[in-house]
Amino acid sequence: MTGRNRDWNQMPDSASAMLSRIKEFAELPTNQAEVGSTGERLSVLNRTDWLQILLLRFPENPEVLTIEVEVFMPSGPRPESDSKRLKKMPLTMIAHMEYLIGLVDAGFSLDVSGEECLWVASKNFKGLPSSDIAQTLLPPSLE
Repeated sequence: MTGRNRDWNQMPDSASAMLSRIKEFAELPTNQAEVGSTGERLSVLNRTDWLQILLLRFPENPEVLTIEVEVFMPSGPRPESDSKRLKKMPLTMIAHMEYLIGLVDAGFSLDVSGEECLWVASKNFKGLPSSDIAQTLLPPSLE
């Protein structure tokens, strides 16, 4: 079953589930992954209103996996149309900034991309990442 045929909007709820998802995507034939702008093969491990987690593989170096986490402001209804959501947004943003700090503490590099200030944390791995990294990749709970 490919990443395109499954609903990846359901966030893994444990490090072992995250690691299983990474392994499943890493084992996909590269022709089943989307092709990025520089020829890399990318698979979306997860996407929410606030972030997406990507697995990138480069055909010239297939044993290296790059995990990229993009954190952004959600789009959708204007905040003034939903005062409850508006009140919650700063706390949610703080939780995601703390999440990024945890990724940096785990060895990810951090960059800001584009006019929209997209935060990007990335790290290369030879083979699968550790279960500690998989735990760190679990985004904040927003309940």
